Parts: sequence; C-alpha cells; structure tokens
Amino acid sequence: MGCKYCDKKCFGDFCGHDCEKKYNKISTLAEKYKSVYLLGLLGPTILTIPASFIFPGHLYFFVAAVFFIMAITLMVLPFVTRETVSALGVKKSITAVRLTAIFLFLIGLIVLPLTS
Repeated sequence: MGCKYCDKKCFGDFCGHDCEKKYNKISTLAEKYKSVYLLGLLGPTILTIPASFIFPGHLYFFVAAVFFIMAITLMVLPFVTRETVSALGVKKSITAVRLTAIFLFLIGLIVLPLTS
C-alpha cells in the first residue's frame, strides 16, 4: 500500500504525520474552493460564446484568454479527481496538473498571434 500524499510504500494510509497534514490541507482547500475552481475552468469558455457574436473579428483573442485563465486557475488551484489521487498520490497529481497548466499557457501563447 502507498501513502495517499507522496505514494511511497508504507503500511498505513500515510507514511508520516507531515504527509497526512499536507493531504488534509489540500482536501480542505479543494472542498472550500470547489466553486471557484469550476468558475475558473468553465466561466471563460461560456463567456467566449456571446463574445464571439459581439466581437466576431477578435475571436482568437477570446480563445487565447480562455487558455490563459484556465492555466492560471490550474496553477493556483491544482485539484484533480479522486481517481487520479488514488492512482498517483496527491503530490504527483499536483505536479501533473501544473504541467498541464503550463501546456495550456503555451497553447494560449500560440493562439495569441492569430489575433492580429
């Protein structure tokens, strides 16, 4: 069995008190900021649809903004599903989410020059 936070081999749920404390902190933050997380991921996408009708010539700008806002949201709030946590552990899951955020930011930088 592995530690729920760092995924090291151990006999219990956690390999130490420090990992248990960090796991509980992330769980509390995820529960507290669940609505902000969803708003940061879904909000920009939903707002792009009316903006594309109001400003049809600037659609790529709004698409780039969606990628930037999603990347910032994932960097600040690196939450994942319970299945990902059980497969990788919290520490590796946070790293994977932050790498995904960097990837989204780079996509936004690629789309941004298309705005002009």
